[in-house]
Amino acid sequence: REFAEQCNELGLSPVHIYDVIQDAIG
Repeated sequence: REFAEQCNELGLSPVHIYDVIQDAIG
């Protein structure tokens, strides 16, 4: 399993997006 592929999955994961949105909202 390539490191770049894993990072890509983590970056596009809904949970990660939700966490970023919550951080932006404060």
